[in-house]
Amino acid sequence: MSILGYFAKLHGRSPAFGKLSELTANASRRSIHSQLKQHKHQPPPHQNPPLMSPSLILWIYIALLILGGLMGFVKAGSKASLIASVICAIPLIICNVVATPP
Repeated sequence: MSILGYFAKLHGRSPAFGKLSELTANASRRSIHSQLKQHKHQPPPHQNPPLMSPSLILWIYIALLILGGLMGFVKAGSKASLIASVICAIPLIICNVVATPP
């Protein structure tokens, strides 16, 4: 029995009042549920697709990593920075190529 039906009995109203309120409450729950099911999988109209994919961001990071190693090599003559940047970039390149769908 619903809360409205309980209060109807308390105040001396007919049991039909409680049943009617129960039916309307169930109907409203069903209509809300059906509305939620209809709009569940539709994205809001204001959402745009992302401009930068994770793959593109990783390519930019790889380029900056290698450019940093080149800058260290050109400005200070540091072979270690060039070698370290290339060694760190190789696994990222492999991961990006393997993870990117064709």
